[in-house]
Amino acid sequence: MLRNRRSAFTLIELLVVIAIIAVLIGLLLPAVQKVREAAARAKCMNNVKQIGLGMLNYEAAYGRLPPSHIGEPFPLSSTNANDAAFNAFNWASVLGIILPYVEQDALYRAANVNWGQKTPVADSWWANDSRNVAVAQTKVGLFQCPSDTPDGVTNGGTLFVLWRSNGTPGSANGTGWYYANPFGDSLAKTDYVGNEGGVGIIGDPGWDALRGPMWSQSKVTMAEITAADGASQTFLVMESCGGSTPSLPRDYSHTWFGGGAWTTASGHLNIGGFFPLSSMHPAVSNFCMCDGSVHAVPKSNATGTQIAFGQYDYRFRQLSGYADGRNDDVSDLLK
Repeated sequence: MLRNRRSAFTLIELLVVIAIIAVLIGLLLPAVQKVREAAARAKCMNNVKQIGLGMLNYEAAYGRLPPSHIGEPFPLSSTNANDAAFNAFNWASVLGIILPYVEQDALYRAANVNWGQKTPVADSWWANDSRNVAVAQTKVGLFQCPSDTPDGVTNGGTLFVLWRSNGTPGSANGTGWYYANPFGDSLAKTDYVGNEGGVGIIGDPGWDALRGPMWSQSKVTMAEITAADGASQTFLVMESCGGSTPSLPRDYSHTWFGGGAWTTASGHLNIGGFFPLSSMHPAVSNFCMCDGSVHAVPKSNATGTQIAFGQYDYRFRQLSGYADGRNDDVSDLLK
């Protein structure tokens, strides 16, 4: 009498199959990660472009680019976030100002902010109003790089940075304020910042020559930029994760409502200071120029970073300043 024989894997055969599957997964995983990062980088580039176009559309409507913040005009009189002079302005950032130009009209209307504030108003800092806090806690997908996970920072979200001269020509002191956790981390973050240039405007001829297209209460026009260095040679929007390291936990992140603009004084790509520009992309950071074009600046160039303490590659700062008068070759930076 014949019996049906049931075939089965031997233990050795099963181990061989598992080993083959593990090898295939090992081969496929990097490819999948590369595809995923390529998609994230493309989305990031689109985010940077849309934010830049929002600023340019604002300029078309008002005849000037938006300021970095609705804050105390230069010369700054306050060095303390608790001072009455400081609290006399709402300090909403450029990303809040352009909300109507990036299809975020509802958030813009929900905020209780005088968007055209030019004169002091007692206790007008945006965080003093619960309506503004609710807006600041609202995540905006356009303002976040898909390669980054900015929540979970150590100290909280940075609201803004005021740069002040320390009295020595060619140098500046930077002071930043942030909300500590848990409230700080409840604020919605951004990986994109408007370009204030070297240190904005502080009254020092050397640093002020590296001024960007925006600072507190600025009124820079595209005509001024075009007549100086040129729109295609000046950063408008820059990518920045925040903190002295872009990895988590980082010591701070940018809030889009209060900290959506930054300087290039501390350099690029997490080298040279506590407030550098950086990205989570493995090879590049994305920048939008004043002409609306987007470039992936390669990290291998180490642009704008400290080569040694106190020594910088000024080509990066040249691109952040719109009237610095420098004409270095930056073609390898603008890929």
